Amino acid sequence: MNNRFLQAFSVCLLSFLLVSCSSSSSPKVTSNVINQDVSQERAKELIKNNPELIIIDVRTPAEIAQGKIKNAIEIDYKTDKFEEEISKLDKDKKYLVYCASGGRSGRTLKKMSSLGFKESYNLLGGYNDWKE
Repeated sequence: MNNRFLQAFSVCLLSFLLVSCSSSSSPKVTSNVINQDVSQERAKELIKNNPELIIIDVRTPAEIAQGKIKNAIEIDYKTDKFEEEISKLDKDKKYLVYCASGGRSGRTLKKMSSLGFKESYNLLGGYNDWKE
């Protein structure tokens, strides 16, 4: 009886190990996707080293009137057409998104990820930290 139990346990353990190893070695579909928060310093590096980087300001027009990052395109997070406007963007390009403090741009980053954007970054601290 003990021998049969040991054999059954060994077979189960071996099966578990084989399944675990095979699933961890398979590539994930999202492995080429980059959606992350970045510091002010990292954002400056991205802007400097990636001339094709598209900067998106998701603040309201009143907020933008107080200043914005050079060359940023404006897509107001608070409008009804926000998701439609974001959806129109080329999902294969690189984006840096910011708002006033990082909340709206963080939610935008999640939305972009769910829409299939391959490379997008959220500026931590937003424009409030950027201008200082």
